Amino acid sequence: PCSVDLCGVVVSYKPTMAFTSRDGKELVKRDVTIADDTATSMTIAIWGDRAKTEDKTFEGHPVVCFKSVNVKEFKGGRSGSLEQAGAMVFDAARPDAQRVKSWWAGAGGHASLTSLSLGSEGVTDLQALQTKDLPCTVELCGVVVSFKATFSFTSREGK
Repeated sequence: PCSVDLCGVVVSYKPTMAFTSRDGKELVKRDVTIADDTATSMTIAIWGDRAKTEDKTFEGHPVVCFKSVNVKEFKGGRSGSLEQAGAMVFDAARPDAQRVKSWWAGAGGHASLTSLSLGSEGVTDLQALQTKDLPCTVELCGVVVSFKATFSFTSREGK
């Protein structure tokens, strides 16, 4: 996993979903799919009060910038989860946000998008999995990547 900053136009969103985690915590989640001017899309999970943002905020394909999205690979696809300390800003005055907005208003609104994220149903057919074209890196606008290496050391007693 890595933490990135993303900027894209909202191409779809799901309703808010409330559920109880395995450890008994009440959680609220919403999935938002964004695309950038490379015609690449990715689904990002937003949590808590941000997930409760009114539907109308996501309507009309607004541009949204996310700060600190944890990106993970699962079953051949990539998806993000906005970290608690992260930020979600709509219609930012950033150059990359303006570039994405202009792209969407022009050709982007009719472009065929390549998704980095697999649908929630996953891919069960091996032939379909073989034809799924996923880039090797996250190519969304304004991506800043930082990695945290984790090492586990074990030792035998007395050595």
